[in-house]
Amino acid sequence: MTPSNWQSDDAALLKKLRTDKRLDEHAFARMTSTSIEQIVQLENGGVTAFHTPMLKYQLGRKLLRSLGTDTSQELAKASHTQLAEAPAASPMISGADKKFALSTLDKIAMLSKRDLNPSLLSEIKHSLKTLWINHVVFSRLVLVLIFIFIMHTFFRSQVKQFGQYVLT
Repeated sequence: MTPSNWQSDDAALLKKLRTDKRLDEHAFARMTSTSIEQIVQLENGGVTAFHTPMLKYQLGRKLLRSLGTDTSQELAKASHTQLAEAPAASPMISGADKKFALSTLDKIAMLSKRDLNPSLLSEIKHSLKTLWINHVVFSRLVLVLIFIFIMHTFFRSQVKQFGQYVLT
């Protein structure tokens, strides 16, 4: 698997792993929450079920991982192969520096699998909590104002009646 490009050997590996686990397209799609059309296009080619080639690649990696393949090792092998095959145009990296650079790239690849963005669920919970607090404060304020208005109206009429009663 080359980075960000779904290849025919990736498709063959996905199909082989799926059939080895005795899963048909329907069961595999249901198990991984993907469409049957996407499974078929990942295994047999096609791009109409995906918005971009990167999405196709990412889904393919996810499905390979769900079948038990460690795609990070395959990516590391591919990146090592590509770096080894690349012409040495720059004299900056050579020997031990090249090994250091490759190990650093491996660490970056491992870290890039992490989800560094906060989850949408926690953002929604925070928004709802803030909304609820504002709602409670506002509704209590409205109740206090209504109570004050009623009490003012009631006591004002009682004071007038009491004052007229005393004066008469």
